Amino acid sequence: MIQDMRVYIISGPTGAGKNTTAEEMVKSLDSAAIIDFDAIRNMFTKPHLTPWDGEQGKHQNDLTVELVCHIAKTMIEDQRIPIILDVVDNQSAKQYRRNLGAEMRIIQLSPNWEATVERNRLRADKEGRIRLTPEQLKMVFEAQQVFTDYDQIIDNSAQSPAETTQEILK
Repeated sequence: MIQDMRVYIISGPTGAGKNTTAEEMVKSLDSAAIIDFDAIRNMFTKPHLTPWDGEQGKHQNDLTVELVCHIAKTMIEDQRIPIILDVVDNQSAKQYRRNLGAEMRIIQLSPNWEATVERNRLRADKEGRIRLTPEQLKMVFEAQQVFTDYDQIIDNSAQSPAETTQEILK
């Protein structure tokens, strides 16, 4: 088992493999906690806004980053390695770095457009509804293409989750 006390932040567009990679990483760590940004953001129910929903949406996003950082710090105090799942941009990366300090790494999963579209299609629910519209998916994908404040970038278009995890933890 690998054990260090850094914080891992796994970023990438919708369908990049953030959850699957985190689940694979946990197998190699002695004690870890997966913190899903979306699960925390989903606590905002009325109104529930996305980051692209104007100033209120941006405020909810910023507040969620703060909450995620608080949870991560609590997990570190409990000797657990936090693995944060988020679609990070340059602004939220600054927030994470300010709140979590030097012992963190942002890993950008960067599958190509074709892999991203296919993964989004495969994530459809039982009724065939996808999580993001094609326009939203393209917007998130393009936003991740201009994100530069990562510590490591991995094109995992054709990699297995185990291969991606090995690359992160080496």
